[in-house]
Amino acid sequence: MSAPSGSAPAVEVPGRTLLVLDDEAGSGFDWRGALARLWPRRRWLAMLGAGGAVAAFALSFLMPPVYEAGVTLVEARSSDLGTMSPQLGLMERQFGLGLGALTSGVSTYPEIVRSRQLLTRVLGQRFPTARHGTVLLLERLTRPAPAARRLDIGIRKLRERLDVSLDRRTGILALRVSLDDPVLVAAVATATCAALQDIVVHSMNTQAGANRRFIEVRVEEARHDLAQAEDALRAFRENNLRGSSPRLLTEEARLARETRTQEEVMLTLTRQYEIARVEEQKNVPVINVLDPAVPPAFRSAPRRSLLAALGLLLSLACGAAWVLIREPAPAKATAGARD
Repeated sequence: MSAPSGSAPAVEVPGRTLLVLDDEAGSGFDWRGALARLWPRRRWLAMLGAGGAVAAFALSFLMPPVYEAGVTLVEARSSDLGTMSPQLGLMERQFGLGLGALTSGVSTYPEIVRSRQLLTRVLGQRFPTARHGTVLLLERLTRPAPAARRLDIGIRKLRERLDVSLDRRTGILALRVSLDDPVLVAAVATATCAALQDIVVHSMNTQAGANRRFIEVRVEEARHDLAQAEDALRAFRENNLRGSSPRLLTEEARLARETRTQEEVMLTLTRQYEIARVEEQKNVPVINVLDPAVPPAFRSAPRRSLLAALGLLLSLACGAAWVLIREPAPAKATAGARD
């Protein structure tokens, strides 16, 4: 007995005929069938989607606003005080005393901004708000709790509200802060930038102090070496007043050359010592502010149009799923014939 047209092929077995199902014919989702079942419910789905969009839009008014303020920073280029003269620069490279050209630490600034030391300093400050009052940032971000625990919670929350990005090609650092008050967020961004400036300047002054102490020791050593070279040259000349042999002249030239070398070293180190003393007392900005933080005029979140669109799509998806589950597709009639 042959299989009906459009059905699966039949296999004949002695005494009966079996129907073999075709897996490929029933694979995949029947989009046409689903649309045919959803079409009668189109008005109900449209009302459901509109209701979801309105509900999401209304919910956005209950969510706290979020404002963002940003600061754009770039590292200041320090003047190369160590190359005041070619001779000084040569001796600087010889002794490894590069004071003016300090190694740039801009790559470490993002980690400094997120550090506990900087965040603790910012949390302990009072800032103005949009309501013409001042507030301690730690109290604004946390609830009453033991001091140590409250500080840890405040650091974690402030770190979550900080976004620091560094363009390694240009060395530009972008710092953004997110809070629920436009005046407060601008003040916190400015204070964070100032705290970063203070920490970096303190680090620079510490390095300059270490360089000054190192050069001070080298000056004393150079002064001692110069005194020894001068004593050796004076003693040689006193003992060989009438000597004019080539050996004596060569030895005198060697001692005189050694004395001149020690004089150059002494002069170079003395200049470097004065430069190091000046560097140690400097307290100049090492970070320039390209774009200062200003109170934002518009909130960055919640985005009501986006929430309404998401509410619309979510309501339509849930409604369509409910219709497809409650109203399954009609089963295809397939039967097997017996002999």
